[in-house]
Amino acid sequence: MKPVSVKLPKEYIEGLKQLVVNGFYANTREAIRFAIRDLLVKEGYSEFNHGVKRGRTYAVPY
Repeated sequence: MKPVSVKLPKEYIEGLKQLVVNGFYANTREAIRFAIRDLLVKEGYSEFNHGVKRGRTYAVPY
């Protein structure tokens, strides 16, 4: 994986932390990765469909 820096509003960070506390994700990084993956699927990048990319299966957060 390649690191990417991004600035987020405080409310986004707090929301991400709450998702982790509620057990939806292991950590905020995982939540952000899933959010980006879901956006790519929504926008039609089919190689990300169904949580599979290049033979790797990723956990589905729901």
